Amino acid sequence: MSKYPKSEGAMFANKKSNEKQPDFRGKVAITKDQIKMLIEMGKAGQDVVLQLAAWNRKSQAGQTYLYVSAEAYMKAEASTQDLARFAPDDDDDIPF
Repeated sequence: MSKYPKSEGAMFANKKSNEKQPDFRGKVAITKDQIKMLIEMGKAGQDVVLQLAAWNRKSQAGQTYLYVSAEAYMKAEASTQDLARFAPDDDDDIPF
């Protein structure tokens, strides 16, 4: 397990039937370790926020998409000790 688990996903251009629909749609798979970390942050009274990053990519089929990475957002003033206390160390709280 990484010290600060990340999630990954992709967003593809949406085939819109009207202008109110989103331009892109996709999925991000949240890892078990990241879920545990986010739960611990919430239990500690922290805001649970994911920071997203995206890169333009092209699939093997030639389709352009956005590769998305998500990780727990920590305020800049958080110390290494603060971050480490949210790292999950067991599977007891999550039933899967």
